[in-house]
Amino acid sequence: MILSLNETRALAQKAARGAGYPWGFAEEAAFATTWLCQRGQQGCEALVALLDAGFATDLSLHMPGSVEGTWVAQDALCPIATGASLSDAATRLLEAPIQLRNIAIPIFVVPFVAQAAKTLNTALQMEWADQSTVVTTDAVRGSYPDQNTLGAVAISKHTGQVPVTDIIYRVDCADNIYERLNAYAFKTYAPASEASRKGAGSALSDND
Repeated sequence: MILSLNETRALAQKAARGAGYPWGFAEEAAFATTWLCQRGQQGCEALVALLDAGFATDLSLHMPGSVEGTWVAQDALCPIATGASLSDAATRLLEAPIQLRNIAIPIFVVPFVAQAAKTLNTALQMEWADQSTVVTTDAVRGSYPDQNTLGAVAISKHTGQVPVTDIIYRVDCADNIYERLNAYAFKTYAPASEASRKGAGSALSDND
């Protein structure tokens, strides 16, 4: 299924909302999904993996308990909730690196690191396991985290230039992934009721 960026964003937002995320976090999920797709990553597939994880059913267990020191949650960190907190706490990176522990699907953190880089007007580096990548507002140099990774990620300031990444304007979403997202999005629609069916037409007669 070939989608425009607007279609991708709208579908991702409805799917995240259908999975139980509040509208604000659903908008963040849509932003991150679209950002990844624009840069040739499987953003829609990663979103399905995130929604299937079920974090939204009790999001409080998956949000950073504090933005001081190492960021941890009672359970695995949700990358959307963590990314939103990172955007708000970007200036902390001017003082010291930010450590994320037990972060799920960390590829979703990359778009928020790019947002933080824009806020700070500097490149940022992500490090995990034995890999790293440099992120700016418009570019990524290095590999992306595997969407199934669950571990620690360090984010810090980086000096140097990064070539601008080419942007893709059409998203190739696999049919099965598109169907899964639509299934989540469908949950945002209210089921038909007797009252809603009666209200579908005019209650007034057309006869004078």
